[in-house]
Amino acid sequence: MKRRNYGIDLLRIVAMYMIVLDHCLLLGGVITKATQIGIGSINYDISWLLDTLCYCAVNCYALISGYVGVKSKFKLYANVETLKTLIYK
Repeated sequence: MKRRNYGIDLLRIVAMYMIVLDHCLLLGGVITKATQIGIGSINYDISWLLDTLCYCAVNCYALISGYVGVKSKFKLYANVETLKTLIYK
């Protein structure tokens, strides 16, 4: 039986939320609106601070996924069946 590392799972969940927050900031127009309000305003400073903090979440999530994935066995048959399902349906 495999032991789970709950600290790494928690960090992965936090990274997921940070990625979603970063997409909301960028694609939702928060940073654009804060820039229009004016550089140096509290809205501008907070939005760019959050964007800077969330920027590292993508790299962190990729590293954690690689760390967890290197321990798992690659199942070719399951992946081929999934691919066939996606193509033919």
